[in-house]
Amino acid sequence: VDTLPAVLLQPIDTTVCNGKPATFKTDAEGTNSTYTWQVNNGIGFSNVPNSGIYSGASTNELNISATDAAMHNYQYRCIVSGLCLPNDTTDIAILRVDRLPAVTSHPITATICDGGNTLFSITATGTNLNYQWQENSGAGFFDIANGSRYSGVNTNILNVTGVSTSMQGYTYRCIVSGKCDPPAASNPATLHINTLPDVTSQPKD
Repeated sequence: VDTLPAVLLQPIDTTVCNGKPATFKTDAEGTNSTYTWQVNNGIGFSNVPNSGIYSGASTNELNISATDAAMHNYQYRCIVSGLCLPNDTTDIAILRVDRLPAVTSHPITATICDGGNTLFSITATGTNLNYQWQENSGAGFFDIANGSRYSGVNTNILNVTGVSTSMQGYTYRCIVSGKCDPPAASNPATLHINTLPDVTSQPKD
């Protein structure tokens, strides 16, 4: 007696970082069971090709060698067929792709007067972003802490208040980290300070 195809193991949702591999697994019983994986990229389900980033499309384990951010929320399922009808279909499993940190707009050089205020800002993309501004006063870049002169050190906008001429030529950058590695670093921006007018010689009677 030939048995009907029946899914025994359902594929599960998978979350990976952009560029990393992903796998969906199933298992089934039935006489001469065969597997056909399908993907829905937003326009309906179609058979997964056994080429490119995909392998195992006709087995119980579908492998994706390198995911892409565009594949976020793709849906996968497997059709199990055999000598007997009807076929059986697994539940739908969702692929979620977390994006790597990337700086899309870099800070720009600022020129202000002694005692003035300025800011440096960036924009970035990625999943669960964190920001850390750094300062290079001549000995390399080090993390900045919020204080009397700096605020917003863990946001995309660094505020600098009450600058002094000793800060002439300081450079600033932001390190953007997230759920996926590696972090991204912005380009450095330089602080230029113009000195205030100062009388060094008084007129005499």
